[in-house]
Formats: sequence, structure tokens, C-alpha cells
Amino acid sequence: MNKRSGNFTLIEMLVIVAIITILAGLLLPALTSAMNKGRSAYCVSNLKQAGILMVQYVQDNHDWCPYDDNVKNGVAERSFPSLLVGKPSSKKKIDGIDRTTPGGAWMCPSAVGEATGTFYRSAYQFSRGEDNVTGKNKGGIYYRSEENSSYITRKYSDLHPSSITIMEKGLILWNAEEGIVTAKFGGVAYYSNNYFTAVNDESRKGYYAMFSRHLLSANFLFVDGHVSSIKATSFRVDSTTWAPLQ
Repeated sequence: MNKRSGNFTLIEMLVIVAIITILAGLLLPALTSAMNKGRSAYCVSNLKQAGILMVQYVQDNHDWCPYDDNVKNGVAERSFPSLLVGKPSSKKKIDGIDRTTPGGAWMCPSAVGEATGTFYRSAYQFSRGEDNVTGKNKGGIYYRSEENSSYITRKYSDLHPSSITIMEKGLILWNAEEGIVTAKFGGVAYYSNNYFTAVNDESRKGYYAMFSRHLLSANFLFVDGHVSSIKATSFRVDSTTWAPLQ
């Protein structure tokens, strides 16, 4: 009687490979989902920390929300991280905020690869209110005043109690000379409400929340300090209050 050798036959090897392939196919979606949840949780933590800094800022600045219109230094109007930590704005690298690789408290880990540059500032931006809409219980950290031909910040106590204050935005190489990568400006409610209409419009991409990072969901910080993850398909906010519609 011939003894069986200890080596696998070709058929046995093919069966094992097929089983491994099937198992990998079953596990990969679960692994991808778990990794995405981990990145989203990190992003939520970033936004909560930003909310704490926001409250501290308004307490120290007579209730005014953080805002910077320092265009002469080449700083985008809503580049807010430096304000929240008490540092002057600059288009140059700011120690303690900017990083040479994407990461840290101002960068969603899912934003890696959206844009490349010398250093990275923030993947988050303020909500922008409707033009010329003033008064209490309104939304948007800032808005454009046609009367003054400029952007104006709000008082924190004037924000609607259910208003969104900070959201995820797409990254761009904002200043090629300095190499600064930061979040796009904007944040107009109309485009975020119509994400699937505007998503392929290059001229409007800066105006909507970045839903593509977390499987068509995005994280939002609210005026009361809590953070919610909202699906693009169910995202609807009142454009004057930035409060989610039921």
C-alpha cells in the first residue's frame, strides 16, 4: 500500500485558496466598516474639543464668535484654529496647530489624501449664515453683509439653540507659495442640503459639508457642544438657523 505524502495536492491547495478568498470577502466589509467607525470617532473627538475651545473663546471675547478677516496676511477669512488657541493668524506654518503630515486635533483622519502641500491646518470650517440675515436665533457663525460689503461674525448667544456651528469640509491647497492645505471656505446650507446636485459642480464644491469621508456621512458640531453624524441622504437644515429640519 502506497503511503500518502505530507504534501498538499493541487486540488487541495485550490480548495484552501478558495476558502481563504471567501473568508476574506466576508471579513473585508466588516473590517472596512470598523476602520471607518474608528476614524469617525476620532473626528467626533476633534469636533468636541473644538466646541470646548469655542465656548472658552466667546467667554473671553464678550460673546463674539471667533472670526478672522485678515486678508492682508493671506489668511482665508474663516481660518479659525489659531483664534481658538490664542495665536495670530498667518499663511505661514503656525507651531502647535499646523503639521507637516495630515493629522492631529484639527484634521479628520479620513481627509488624508484629499490635497497635498507643505503643511496642514484644518479639515473643519464654520457654518455660514444667509447673506444679510441678522438678529437672534439665527444660524451661521458669520454672514455676508451687503451693506458693509464684508463678512460679519455673530454673538454666540444670538445663535439658534439647535444651530450647527462647525462642520467637515474638503481640503484644498489654499496657498501654493506657502504650501498650506486647509478646509475650503463656505458652508452655505443650500448646497449642503442639495449635496448630490452640487457634488460634481467644481465651482460650488467649497460650499457643502464633506459627506464623502464617512460612507456618505459627515460630523457636525452644534451650539450646545454635542456632535452628530448625519447622512447626506437625510441632511436638511433651515438655511436661516442652521438647525436640522425634522
